[in-house]
Amino acid sequence: MKPPSGQAQIDDQHLRWLTWAYFIYAGLAGSRSCFFIYEMLNSMIRANTHPPEDSVQHSFILINPAPFIMLAFSALLVYCGICIGKRKLLKLILFSAGISSFLFPLGTVLGIWTFVVMLRPSVKTLFTSS
Repeated sequence: MKPPSGQAQIDDQHLRWLTWAYFIYAGLAGSRSCFFIYEMLNSMIRANTHPPEDSVQHSFILINPAPFIMLAFSALLVYCGICIGKRKLLKLILFSAGISSFLFPLGTVLGIWTFVVMLRPSVKTLFTSS
């Protein structure tokens, strides 16, 4: 077995960094969404003890789906980090990179870096061969 070339070592190193970046960003996004879920539960408990004056505003706070969507997105990021490590599901990784590009500033950096690394021909061959 021949030793890996210089480009293969660079690709492997970038993919390892990208895997860890996905895990870290998923942890940040998941903890942020858990904070908002905690606040929603806390407001529900306070609503039972002290009725709100404006029920329309309070009901919007209680049924806000954004934290649950962000929690699902952070689970998708964890799964994409696993897929990068196993070198499979390139289209799903590119899809999640496109979604995370909208989340300024960290998601934008992660999404662009993912596109730069994943769209290299040498990296594409790693994903098609597995």
